[in-house]
Amino acid sequence: SLVLPTAAEARSCAGVLLGDYLFSFQELKTPKFFKAMVEPAFGQGGQGGLGAYLRLHGPGLDFLAAHAGDGCPTDSFAKLLHSYQATCRSSVALLALLRGFSAAHYAQKAHSMVQLILTADV
Repeated sequence: SLVLPTAAEARSCAGVLLGDYLFSFQELKTPKFFKAMVEPAFGQGGQGGLGAYLRLHGPGLDFLAAHAGDGCPTDSFAKLLHSYQATCRSSVALLALLRGFSAAHYAQKAHSMVQLILTADV
């Protein structure tokens, strides 16, 4: 019979997947990836560029962040935010993190969050 994960297990899994996405984001920024994935999808020169391609990831990131963020402890959010800063810096990913996690995780550091928003890439 089918055994569904508990809410805590589902949250943990979503958090791991979100962390993996943030880490693998480094690869999305390479010229090799752009030629292999963006140009075929958006035409020669990648009309709309990487930003257009990354916006396609938004709904999936929103889903993962919503499930990872539901009742998430602050230290888990801090680890994901650190991963975002170190490897990703995409506005699409940052928006998903801000939507999916409680503002209580970052309200005390609003100035730092504004700086992350202002320095985010496409």
